[in-house]
Amino acid sequence: TSLVINKIGYNLITNQAGLQGIATSGNYVLANDLDLTGTFTPISTFSGIFNGLGHTINNLSINDIDTGATSAGFIRTLSSGEIRNLGLTNGTVSSTVSNVGGLVGQNQDGVIAYTFYRGSVTSTGSSVGGLVGFNQDATFAAADISHSYALANVQGLQDVGGLVGKNNVIELDPVTFEPVRGVRFSYSINGTVEATNTDNGAAGGLIGDNSG
Repeated sequence: TSLVINKIGYNLITNQAGLQGIATSGNYVLANDLDLTGTFTPISTFSGIFNGLGHTINNLSINDIDTGATSAGFIRTLSSGEIRNLGLTNGTVSSTVSNVGGLVGQNQDGVIAYTFYRGSVTSTGSSVGGLVGFNQDATFAAADISHSYALANVQGLQDVGGLVGKNNVIELDPVTFEPVRGVRFSYSINGTVEATNTDNGAAGGLIGDNSG
């Protein structure tokens, strides 16, 4: 089943099986709210468009001990893709790797807008955030998070943030000096943030390490 928005075709996701079966590319829309059951396997790498159409995914549960992975989250790595208009509620994300977030583990030149995550994110690794673990401008293309928030309890080794664990992206308008990409118009609310590395464990309510 498909849907066309502004002359772009999208695959409709209506159930958990469809969500779990998302390919690494392509365009998808969430047709309705979803209540997940059991443990969800993270979507490995995604470079397409995912539009939640304002719907939510409830009870996301990830217990990721894949030692060969480099990130963890609903989507491990967003690679020049887009996620919009999506909420994750009552989520639990647990991992042993670095670059861990409730929505996206590692954002490489992707666009994340009008999203939220509510739940917990824990890892024994670094760069751990409520929404995104590592927001990385890998090829000077995009890597933008805007109009999004997290309400989460977050724990990691170091570079731990309520919204983003580590951000190395910031670009300002040359005239107004307003941010045009990076982490914009976004916030974290309530929740706890803890870095377990007591010697050098950077942690922040919004961003753990902002090195952009």
